[in-house]
Amino acid sequence: MCLVRSVILFLFAAAAAGTGLEFRWHIRSPLWEVKTLEDGFIPNVIPVATTVQAQVSLSSPPPVRQRWERLASDRTLYVLDARLVMAMEDLDRDYKLTIEDLHTGAEMYAEIPDPAVFGPMRYRPEFESARRIIDSLAGRPPGYSGIQFRPPVRVRITGMGFFDQEHYVPSDGTAPNNREIHPVLTIKLLPQ
Repeated sequence: MCLVRSVILFLFAAAAAGTGLEFRWHIRSPLWEVKTLEDGFIPNVIPVATTVQAQVSLSSPPPVRQRWERLASDRTLYVLDARLVMAMEDLDRDYKLTIEDLHTGAEMYAEIPDPAVFGPMRYRPEFESARRIIDSLAGRPPGYSGIQFRPPVRVRITGMGFFDQEHYVPSDGTAPNNREIHPVLTIKLLPQ
């Protein structure tokens, strides 16, 4: 049933993106409390330096199911430099960024939750600021159809490491181990 519902939502979103239609509601996705720091977890103040390649090379945990506890691998605040390849608004209203390793071209997602509705109040200003940077780079909010950055933009991202559940319809940017930076807390532009 969950697969059927996901396929229907995907088809609806694809049709909406193809026509330019924007719809506004929130789909509460699995692991939501972990993805938005609503589970009460407070990240370390000093982030650990990493790369996209290092994150997509981590061993996958057992299949991620609907759960609310944070995995040990989801307890580290990271900072990484990458190329921003694409930005789009996902069905759950997150900004989904496809980021690419500076040296290997490996890709993964980094996501910024919708600050208008979700996430603890203490992190909403950071979510808003990060989304404003994406809007500024793109010249507008990215919407469901997304925006490709050509050439890609060099950025420094700080956020939580997170293993998402397997995506029903993997797309460009999905890491082979489903690793993401989620939520993104800050984005800074780097010299191009």
